[in-house]
Amino acid sequence: MSTQLLEESPLYQMWMKEATEKGLAQGLAQGLAQGRTEGRTEGERTLTQQVLTARFGVLAPDVVAALGQAEESTLLAIITAASMAEVRLLLQLDNVGD
Repeated sequence: MSTQLLEESPLYQMWMKEATEKGLAQGLAQGLAQGRTEGRTEGERTLTQQVLTARFGVLAPDVVAALGQAEESTLLAIITAASMAEVRLLLQLDNVGD
């Protein structure tokens, strides 16, 4: 059977259109969900940095860099840290200057 004949079939074209629309909708939904997650995590990183700055003063560059890479669970633990030494431990940084 010729692929041209198949591709010109109205039924085939309808199926392809439906499949494409479904794939686009799924991709859009996944992209939106991922964007929301990334946005929420970035907001948590910013808030954590602001809280730490208010509590401990200007943060060392390595702390700021590590916060930028920290997972959500680490950020939540850092918020309740009692000292900068504990923050550095949670971020797996060397304990410097505390």
